[in-house]
Amino acid sequence: MLKHLIKYDALAVQKRICVFYIISFVLALLCRICTWVSGSLLVEILFQIFRGALISMVVSTLINCLSLNWVRFSRNFYGDESYLTHTLPVSRSQLFLSKTLVAMAMVVISGIVLVACLFLALYTKAGMEGLRALVSLVAQTIDTSVTGFLFGVVLLVLLELATILMVGFVGILLGYRRLSAKVGFSFLWGGLIYFGIQIGLVALIAIISVFSPAMRALLVTSTVPSLSIFHTLIWVAAAYYAAVTVGLYFLGRHLFSRGVNVE
Repeated sequence: MLKHLIKYDALAVQKRICVFYIISFVLALLCRICTWVSGSLLVEILFQIFRGALISMVVSTLINCLSLNWVRFSRNFYGDESYLTHTLPVSRSQLFLSKTLVAMAMVVISGIVLVACLFLALYTKAGMEGLRALVSLVAQTIDTSVTGFLFGVVLLVLLELATILMVGFVGILLGYRRLSAKVGFSFLWGGLIYFGIQIGLVALIAIISVFSPAMRALLVTSTVPSLSIFHTLIWVAAAYYAAVTVGLYFLGRHLFSRGVNVE
């Protein structure tokens, strides 16, 4: 039954986010066409317009990927659809797991699609060589491999987005326990939880600095510390967000298992 839930949730979210994918692809294609026929001022102006629109669409797609999953979560569990959802012959944990897995998958898929669109729009041989040289320089500066640096950054970004996603789910679960102003309290709880998570990350770095002279130098001295410490920071933050995401999932599942106040 979980497989059918995931399929149903995925189709419901995907058919809405696909609009943003299509617009991003069209803008990327227009950028590529401009590079093929470049040579006039008009084409250069059009390229800059399309590129700016594409970058804006990339940001908008990521934001909407998160917000669409939050909206579906609240409507499916608390809105008109909830009367059908809560009569399905499945456990509450499966309902919550389905929403979580689909939302996480949509974040990853959106990231892949948007990177592909940016590559289509902006790829040039000289640009790739410059980017490769820049990434290699940064990786060398922080004393790691190019592969390790890229993997760490991508993992950190995905885990940060996963944390934000789960913060939204938990915020909705807490906000909708109120009898009034449910949406407002959902935003309030989400903001408070996210702020607390960031404070926790700073506190964790401060604790590590007690045992790490390099980390302590980063926090308490005005001199530039060894840049290799930023490699450590990436992995510390990634591990922290991974732990927080898992913790928020189990907290959300616990809150959901206690029942919901259907509107």
